[in-house]
Amino acid sequence: YSVPGVAGGNLRVRVRGEGLSQEGSFHFMCRLGTPSSDAMAASVYSGGGSSPSNRTSASAGGGPNASTNGVGGSGDDKNVVTIRHMQTEGKVWLRVTKSFTMGEIKQKLITVLGLPRGSTVRLLQQISGGFTPYPDRQMLLGLTKLNAAGTTWHGVELDASRSTALFRRLAAVVESDDFQAELAQVRKFASQSPVAAWKALEALAVRRLAALLPDFGCEPSGDALRQRVGDARAQSAQRPDLAELVAKVEAIFTLDEASGSGGGGG
Repeated sequence: YSVPGVAGGNLRVRVRGEGLSQEGSFHFMCRLGTPSSDAMAASVYSGGGSSPSNRTSASAGGGPNASTNGVGGSGDDKNVVTIRHMQTEGKVWLRVTKSFTMGEIKQKLITVLGLPRGSTVRLLQQISGGFTPYPDRQMLLGLTKLNAAGTTWHGVELDASRSTALFRRLAAVVESDDFQAELAQVRKFASQSPVAAWKALEALAVRRLAALLPDFGCEPSGDALRQRVGDARAQSAQRPDLAELVAKVEAIFTLDEASGSGGGGG
């Protein structure tokens, strides 16, 4: 606090959170004791300037350079964001919109993982010399990868109930007319080039089925889809409804044109 004269003075404050560098701190200067029109004259600036890591501009909506961890420039404003736990290396995939805030993503992560009440989740951004939490109000924008800390987790484990919910959605896609038309085209091609047909079948499964997996916290890949099929099959011993749904999805993984719309199979 400095006193340039008896009429008032200047109060200067620097705010620097844990892990923030000098460049990432905020500086405030208030002039005290001046006429009312200037009483709250203040300047607020970030030493980071217009750096992409400026969390203030990003939380307010940011600009085209507000993200640095990869841009998911989908025209429908949807992202699949990958969240990695920094201690366990566990990963979760979530489908969110670009307008989701970090606070909303944390809540969705807790729900998808089924973490107990009182669990803590911190979403961290890397800065010079370490990591610092994102503000809860900052929007995701184009970020596609986030680091997490707090309560430990290793990934999503779907119980029989959630597996049933997933496979209801997968089976609905499999039974749709447009999916069956695409599947028929792939199978017709099998006699000419089985290898190419298998690749086309894999691409169809990833594009139409695995694409649903992030709604349940899972990776949108062919391997993850097969893993979920295997897990659900094991769970279906005591769940006839789940067994029927799994059979419908499994039935697509053949190039046999005689296979129907997925009513059976094994």
